[in-house]
Amino acid sequence: MNKKGSMELSVNSIVILVIAIVIMGLILAFVRSKFTDLSSSLEQQEPDAATAISADPISLSRTTIGATPGATAVIKTNVMNVNGTSGTVSVFIPGCNAFTGGVMPKGIDKIIAPGSTESFVLTLTVPGTVAKGTYLCAVHANITASGNTGEMAVKDIVIKVQ
Repeated sequence: MNKKGSMELSVNSIVILVIAIVIMGLILAFVRSKFTDLSSSLEQQEPDAATAISADPISLSRTTIGATPGATAVIKTNVMNVNGTSGTVSVFIPGCNAFTGGVMPKGIDKIIAPGSTESFVLTLTVPGTVAKGTYLCAVHANITASGNTGEMAVKDIVIKVQ
């Protein structure tokens, strides 16, 4: 019996097996990266809010936001200055009744001329301690003109914590 021949066959089998496992790993990594790219391209983009009008000075991209505790969500707003004077407009959500920490939006104040509109993007952070449920909140638009700050408009928004 030729023992040297059987040893070569065994080494060749091991080498082929290692090469097959490496190629299989490369194929799986390639497929995974393609699915990751595909899923990120399919993520829903936040639609723009409709243009605000004098009868409805705040418009929202959506009136219901779904979020999990500790998560952030983006909402777009469009605000019309219905005051007779130009002023700095700030858009914010002061918090909901059941939220201990409130919803903390990050918005940018903008100067809006009378009768003009501006778009705002609010990033909402739902505190991690909030219980699951549906909460009615309000988006406020305040204007500061000539040193006086006043509420210009309010719009209800529903936040569903899942």
